[in-house]
Amino acid sequence: MVKRKQKSFVIDTNIARSAGAENAIAPTSLHCRNVLRMMTQKRFYVVMSTELRREWKDHASKRSKKWLGQMTKRDRVLDIRNARNEEFREKMRNTAEDVTPKAAKAKHMRDMKKDYHLLEAALVSDMAVLSCEKVCRELYQQAAKTVAEIQPILWVNPDLPGDDAVAWLQRGAPNEKKRRLGYGNRPDNRHSR
Repeated sequence: MVKRKQKSFVIDTNIARSAGAENAIAPTSLHCRNVLRMMTQKRFYVVMSTELRREWKDHASKRSKKWLGQMTKRDRVLDIRNARNEEFREKMRNTAEDVTPKAAKAKHMRDMKKDYHLLEAALVSDMAVLSCEKVCRELYQQAAKTVAEIQPILWVNPDLPGDDAVAWLQRGAPNEKKRRLGYGNRPDNRHSR
């Protein structure tokens, strides 16, 4: 087995769907397209689980499908066949009951559940997710208080100016505490006022 020198990232389908063509001017399209471009430039790997590959097939833009094809030709796709983990999913379901607000419990639980596969793929690769999901990230940050294995997962949103995803990738995607799902959930990581 060849040891990879570069990091691998789970890329949510919402990025693949939003990444626009060269003439796209919508901010989300530009941000997502620039993230894919930086992934190529920095020679990073993209992680594809069975579930994620199916989602990309059904929902990715033509540009993103072409990009994935190029990454495949360059041997930059890390295929994960058995990422699904029922024990992990059960733990997340139990935690979801506690972290979702009562008024939106059913919706938030559905939102969390639909993206478990992102966390599962991250857990068996380099612990990094690129996703435009804002609500799920917040819910997963709450879940990280009790589900220790997701605390070190990096979650970066290319569409949030504060995440500055392209610049972060350009710097080599350092493992910064502030990007971890578990950041701020332990007493030693809390901000003092």
